Amino acid sequence: MKVKTSYVILILFLILINVYSVILVYSQNLESTNYRLIAPSTEPINGIIDSPSYSALVDSSPVNDFKTDSTTYSLRGGTASNITPNVPLLSCFETTTNTGTCSIGTNGMQEVCSAPGCYDRAKFRIDTQSNPPDARYAIQISTTSDFSANVFFVDGTTRLLKTTLTINDFKFKCEWEGEIFGTYCTTPNTTWQKFNILGLQEGTQYYIRAASLHGTSVNGTFTQTEWGPSLSATTANTSLSFDIDIDSDYVLGSTLPPHIINISNINPEVVTNSDDYLILRYTTNALNGMRINIKGNNGALQNGSNIIPNVNGDLDVLSSGYGLRNISASNSSNYITYLGQPVISSTPSDFTDTAPVNKVGAPTTSFVELLNSSNKPIHTGRSAFSIKVKAALNLPSLNYSETLTVIPLSIF
Repeated sequence: MKVKTSYVILILFLILINVYSVILVYSQNLESTNYRLIAPSTEPINGIIDSPSYSALVDSSPVNDFKTDSTTYSLRGGTASNITPNVPLLSCFETTTNTGTCSIGTNGMQEVCSAPGCYDRAKFRIDTQSNPPDARYAIQISTTSDFSANVFFVDGTTRLLKTTLTINDFKFKCEWEGEIFGTYCTTPNTTWQKFNILGLQEGTQYYIRAASLHGTSVNGTFTQTEWGPSLSATTANTSLSFDIDIDSDYVLGSTLPPHIINISNINPEVVTNSDDYLILRYTTNALNGMRINIKGNNGALQNGSNIIPNVNGDLDVLSSGYGLRNISASNSSNYITYLGQPVISSTPSDFTDTAPVNKVGAPTTSFVELLNSSNKPIHTGRSAFSIKVKAALNLPSLNYSETLTVIPLSIF
């Protein structure tokens, strides 16, 4: 019995020694010639570690550095794949289009800038490439296709160009485009719906591209992508087109200078209308619209010392006089939502078509405003005017004439 008992005790002793040896091996510090790790942990550690002076992203993923690139995206493995957004694309970039996917109407950028297009502004839309809704985007712009020179960034607030990029220039897609979207953009911005880059140079080709960012300043997870592929567009030149026609059809009208309006068979003390109409056609992409001014060289229909004076009033109650009265004003029916409308001037001379029916405005010897485009660009505006005359009873039967000068002014 004593022999068997000693044998059992020996076996237990050996087992304890083996267990103790294993524990000693796993408790050793990891050392090299450069460092020593004290009691390292082998558990995965992921997340953000904060200190008073920095925030660090800790990632123990075994594929943390894995990255695959193409011309349009970068794919990262591990934790980086969860915090880094996809490289965004631009679905459109337009300045002078008369159709296009950027515009809010059906006539491209000419619907908001008139023909031939925008000379100092543009519109772009962002293709998010399936980024989450809280991803933000910045816009880089250059006059060189490879962005090697003249590189600018679009200010996230003013939409003007600047030379430096800040975190405030990263905006939600809905902010750039002025649209309502969830909790990110609760009110629309009708200006950014029309155009969202300002301060460009006329007649210049631009290239733009976007980068995205994911995260907030609260937890320090800002992560910007590379800049995506670019799109290009060329701004229009400043433009004003103007045409004068004389015709009995105030809608059509197509004549060449010199323009002569006849007023035949004037009977004393009776209001007589001109045989034809003065027809004006005009288009401008001027940001602040246009004015059309008029004056008369003599201030009257004249033959020597005999005159029919220009007047600003009702010919039915005046003994003699002549003036202009608007009979029609419009712009293109395809461009009426965002562009200006012709506004016939009522002061200092009243050329409007308001009652009474024989009220006219005077083309004085100094320029007076005939009409304006309500401080906006205008597309194929058209206005027609009739000339009304009343001669005094004692006026000699002669040919009377006056030279009118009409000048359009664009306000850029």
